[in-house]
Amino acid sequence: MSIIVSIENIGFLREPIDRALAKGKAEGLAEGKAEGLVLALDVKFGVIPPRLPQLLAKLEPANLEAMMARVRAAASLEEVLGQTMPADTTISKD
Repeated sequence: MSIIVSIENIGFLREPIDRALAKGKAEGLAEGKAEGLVLALDVKFGVIPPRLPQLLAKLEPANLEAMMARVRAAASLEEVLGQTMPADTTISKD
């Protein structure tokens, strides 16, 4: 005889499960936005600084969206990044 228990039906576990799922989804969406922005910058400007993908991955999704909106009209990488990057960030193509 076996007993099968679904943790989805246990009330006190539902909230932490939902929270974990929402967090994972948000992180995945942010990661996708950062990767999309890196691709757009690479296509538009050619080789990008090696550290840039790591720096972009740390930004909030709203900042990434603002940068993505500037890609098409920007004449330089600096125009896309604008004031969004942290003040202590140095972007060089080395």
